[in-house]
Amino acid sequence: MNVINDLKENFRDNLRNKRKWIVLFFLTMIYKGLLDFSYIKILGGRIEPFILDINHTKILISTIAVAGIFILINQFRRQVSFLLYNAFFYIMVLPMSTIYGVCDKSTVYFASVIMGSLICILIISKKVPNTRNVVGVIPESNWFIPLFGLLIVVTILFILILNVGIPNLNALDFENVYEIRLHGRFIENKLFNYVFTWTVTVILPFLICVAFAYKKYCIAIVLISIDVIFYLYTGNKTIFFSILLIVGMYFILKFKFSNFIMGMCLSLGMSLISIAGIIGIYNPYSYFVRRVMILPAYLKFIYYDFFECRPKIGMAGTLLGSAFGQKFPYPEGIGMAISKFFFNNDIMNSNTGFLAEGYYRYGVLGVIISCAILGLLIRLIEDLSNRTSFLFATIVSIYPIYTLNDRSLIDSLVFGPMLIFVLIMIFYSDKGMEEKSHEPRIKIQLH
Repeated sequence: MNVINDLKENFRDNLRNKRKWIVLFFLTMIYKGLLDFSYIKILGGRIEPFILDINHTKILISTIAVAGIFILINQFRRQVSFLLYNAFFYIMVLPMSTIYGVCDKSTVYFASVIMGSLICILIISKKVPNTRNVVGVIPESNWFIPLFGLLIVVTILFILILNVGIPNLNALDFENVYEIRLHGRFIENKLFNYVFTWTVTVILPFLICVAFAYKKYCIAIVLISIDVIFYLYTGNKTIFFSILLIVGMYFILKFKFSNFIMGMCLSLGMSLISIAGIIGIYNPYSYFVRRVMILPAYLKFIYYDFFECRPKIGMAGTLLGSAFGQKFPYPEGIGMAISKFFFNNDIMNSNTGFLAEGYYRYGVLGVIISCAILGLLIRLIEDLSNRTSFLFATIVSIYPIYTLNDRSLIDSLVFGPMLIFVLIMIFYSDKGMEEKSHEPRIKIQLH
């Protein structure tokens, strides 16, 4: 009964801002329609690996599913959990609805994603008690954790310069990044690579966000420059994209209804880029729609096709699985095995996100469990916002949540970036940050 009341309150909040809500609803449905149409006109059957097999019934079902989930999201409550769920919805769920319809993909898998999404929104809709006056587990964590993180970042940078040298600027041309990943120089040490991944995914973005929350822009610029240097070493575009996400979200949070503004920016921005692609301006479409939205969604269904008739792997491939003697059946990596099987490519790594990981570990139930874990993770971030500020908790978590579009969640929680992220969420506290960050409020009037 409480769950129904929470959903009713979400709907009432939306109705209090009816004009804005209707505008965002129609923009979201236009974005969904243009994503379908641009896939048909630009990608399907024309650019590998995308196929085209339109099923009009599934397009209708996917449109209804997208509209149904949208109605349940509170677009106007200034709460971290709804903003992060919005990002999950627009970046992961909505593009999967496109692939489901225009490629005639599995109803079972798509239904499990929708069911998991609904469970996630039920979890985050539950009101979180304010823990602002709770003392952090680590005393003085407001300076100790950032200082320790800075030490790790400086150490990683020093080791890279010492062993690899100063990076060149080749990665600034996005056409070179795949060559850099294949043949670029880097340190071949498993432990170092673990720590480097933790650093670029969680620790360095965390430090940048602390600087923004305290309005220490000079320090933020220095840390962003280090992030760019790490990108130049690896050619990993997600590192570069993390900067855009953090800075962009920081400015979005200047608005009062920041979840509404983010939905507007994503819907309107991706719609305009899709239109540009349809009329022949392809590069922006390729970088932002094809790569960020369509390809990860397409690969999730490819993973389903691959594992539908194969044994699920459970916790194999994680430290927990190894401890219980589970053997990982794909020593070359699942992404490499899928590339070889579907695309006849031995060097491409077709990695994708946590919704695919849930399926190849535990089937349909795994997808639902993964979404529930995401909901609990978002609740943990909401708790962090009570101990710091809305602004800080949002910008520090947006990139780790975004990476779940291309990376695992369960494996990452066992011994990966998400474990480090969760530890920071639990132990970091700065009860004075709300006042120091001076969170702005900009109102938008729609008449």
